[in-house]
Amino acid sequence: MFGKSRKWLILIPIVLGLSMDLLDMTIINVAIPQIMIQFGSDIDLVQYVITAYMVHWTLRANYCVFGRYTGNE
Repeated sequence: MFGKSRKWLILIPIVLGLSMDLLDMTIINVAIPQIMIQFGSDIDLVQYVITAYMVHWTLRANYCVFGRYTGNE
């Protein structure tokens, strides 16, 4: 249906989206000290929340990339 060159065009938004996820995770990690001050919590609690946030984004990215293959039988 599509040529080989058009098939690879879908890779561009996927790479850009994953790059934005990486940037988002970096910003969150830089903000950890300020988050600790604002909420008055220790590093252990903040790190659990940040880890859960990162796991969520990683799973979401995998669903976007590999979700196409889950519906095929």
